Amino acid sequence: MQGRLMLSAFSFITEREDTMWIDYHVHSRISPDGKSSMEKMCESAAKKGIEELVFTEHYEFYKDKKKNIFFNENYMEGYIREFEKCKSQFQGILHLGLGLEMGQPHVDPENAEKIRERFPFDYLLASVHKIEDIDMKYLCGEKTRERYEEKYCQEVLKMCQTCEFDCLGHLNLYKRYRKQQQNFSETNQQKKLIEKILKTLVRRGKGIEINTSGLRQIREPLPEIGIVMRYKELGGLKITVGSDAHKEAEVGYGFEKICKMLNKAGIYQIARFSGRECFFESI
Repeated sequence: MQGRLMLSAFSFITEREDTMWIDYHVHSRISPDGKSSMEKMCESAAKKGIEELVFTEHYEFYKDKKKNIFFNENYMEGYIREFEKCKSQFQGILHLGLGLEMGQPHVDPENAEKIRERFPFDYLLASVHKIEDIDMKYLCGEKTRERYEEKYCQEVLKMCQTCEFDCLGHLNLYKRYRKQQQNFSETNQQKKLIEKILKTLVRRGKGIEINTSGLRQIREPLPEIGIVMRYKELGGLKITVGSDAHKEAEVGYGFEKICKMLNKAGIYQIARFSGRECFFESI
């Protein structure tokens, strides 16, 4: 994607050429932890030469439904309104996809199905952020790390076995919260669970995301490339790349590095989605 992009009073010069500029995981201020408006996220993507941006605003599910004070149909309708506004504003400049990052949907499958069927999503990302309704970042201290990391893998496996989605988000998220990440490796039980997760994804025709936020936080993607290679060895085909950006500066972060890592690993295509139908793009 090259040349000059025009939008209202703005003049954008794209910064990148001839590579994979498709970001399948971003959050705007619609999400509770988002920092930038959807418009600002789109402007940033256009400036960087990104040709497709998929918003995956958060929708968290809870075992104890009383704890859900934020995520409901009013939240979703506000998301859709802002998305449609930006889609019209950036038409011909940036292709926008309507996505959702579903947090642990297996704990409330009835509500997850209702949300999934109610709105016209292009792409559904499924992630585990919480265990027993508590965020992972509060559980992975040094003394509790091993127990909750294994529990995380168990929950991811349950989700992959039972839920409807397109790709699994940031597998081994717990690495983000390790205090001294380089000193730890997965236990044998974690490795066995990750293998089961990958085999489940392949068997069910589901994809896996490479999340570049890890490059910002722990100097490796989530999951690491070795896990993505194993998914491919098992017959997996659907691989997406997302920055997990929560502010405009993070859109498309690390994509050039990830593209090189994928090519070095023998991976030359990524998945794209429209109306939850998958097709492939060479990188």
